[in-house]
Amino acid sequence: MIPRLEDFVGKARLIGTDIIWIRMVEDIPDVNDNIRARIESHGDFIFYRRGTKGFDYYKLSPEPNDTEITKFSYSAFSIRATPNLDNYLKRKDIKTLVVTGVYTSRCVFTTASGAVERGYNVFIPPDLVAMPKELESVHKTFLKEFQTIQGFTLNSKSVLQTLRNNQELE
Repeated sequence: MIPRLEDFVGKARLIGTDIIWIRMVEDIPDVNDNIRARIESHGDFIFYRRGTKGFDYYKLSPEPNDTEITKFSYSAFSIRATPNLDNYLKRKDIKTLVVTGVYTSRCVFTTASGAVERGYNVFIPPDLVAMPKELESVHKTFLKEFQTIQGFTLNSKSVLQTLRNNQELE
């Protein structure tokens, strides 16, 4: 997924699309009780703890004109996210989101669902989201669920073509 995402982000930047990076933080005590219990069950392995290698971006990172949002739970629309994503999008008059990332059934799905609940048009490109290979059936189920009742799945090439044509995604 990473080479496709890198290509997508680069092309989206060239056509003037706002790029928003969402960073998950699982630092105790910054997390809610459910996430804290999951962290503690993993012992010393904390993927999203500040100051660890797992906290760094993997092969891609924000550029100066991009926006970075820090969240403390799965959804980027969490009220504890800083800056507040919903307020940011409204200020910029952004109505359509393309949600990419890892862990389709958690962060991607909860963020996309939160966006739909707030009235945004939401697309998830199946070629720009991922889960561990052993959970491929879960990945496909969540994409199908999203497409069926909430938003749209559209491959990244189609999203870029639409952006290039400067059309509203509907």
